[in-house]
Amino acid sequence: MKAYKIAVAGTGARAAEYIENIKRLYAPLETVCLYSPDEEEGAEFAARAGINVFLTDRSGLLTCGADILLNVLPEDERSDLSYYCLKNGLNVYSEGPPAPDLDKAWALVDISKARDATFCCGPDAFLGGAERSCLHYINDGVIGDVTGGEGYISPGREIYFITTLTNLIAPVSKVGYADIGGAKAAVAHLGDNDVSVTLLPAQDEKDNYLKITGTEGTITVPDPMRFGGRILYDGGDGEHELPSLFGWGGKCLGLGLFDMAKALDSGSSPCCDCSRALHVLEVTQALADAAATGTVTEIQSTFDGSLYLSDQLR
Repeated sequence: MKAYKIAVAGTGARAAEYIENIKRLYAPLETVCLYSPDEEEGAEFAARAGINVFLTDRSGLLTCGADILLNVLPEDERSDLSYYCLKNGLNVYSEGPPAPDLDKAWALVDISKARDATFCCGPDAFLGGAERSCLHYINDGVIGDVTGGEGYISPGREIYFITTLTNLIAPVSKVGYADIGGAKAAVAHLGDNDVSVTLLPAQDEKDNYLKITGTEGTITVPDPMRFGGRILYDGGDGEHELPSLFGWGGKCLGLGLFDMAKALDSGSSPCCDCSRALHVLEVTQALADAAATGTVTEIQSTFDGSLYLSDQLR
């Protein structure tokens, strides 16, 4: 694999973690410049990170030699910069959802296709060893045929949980609701077999969990915000822990960016492709509406789930 040059946009703790992990874990990648509209803050951040080229004019991103823009700007600024770079043919990896609303997200996906630029989005924790192990166990039939699931989610974590659900089961076809104990719960219907997963708000952060149920047992998935964690299986005789089958179980932020570079190098499809992120965003917004209003929404977007079964990041 050839070296890929990364331009970073953003100066927060998340950007610092990406830059550190690029140095520590992802040797074929190289940070070549930093962009920030805030000159003073950006210059200080670039000096601390050891980045020699600092830009305040976004046009410089197109001429700095970067192969990929890693966009870690705040959410309200992120989608505008992504659109500008994609429109000018620069590949973009966006931290978090593609945009704050669906119209902007669709516009980003459309411009990336029109300009033949690769557009990928986080979160990327689903590529971590623990979740890929869960996927392996489910595909191997450890819990039998998947029949349903349930989850309790703290506010702000919905994107991570829906990313995990769609990775482990299938894209969502529609979103509805159910009355559980007098409370309206959102229900996601996934795949051709209409697997139903009930999602309720967690009262406390420690109460977050996600369980996938099958004809032969249940898997409790580790925290979807993390790359590792304990995998618990219950086949009817009580819970016990299953081993993680893959590496990448620690602090691996940037794994999706690394996979994107590998995909560009090989001409394959990246795991964090924007079509998947768009689908997750649409489902997340529909789930919020379903729980609040009791409506049923058909989901318009989808993605190719087969892209996420690769063990190339072993």
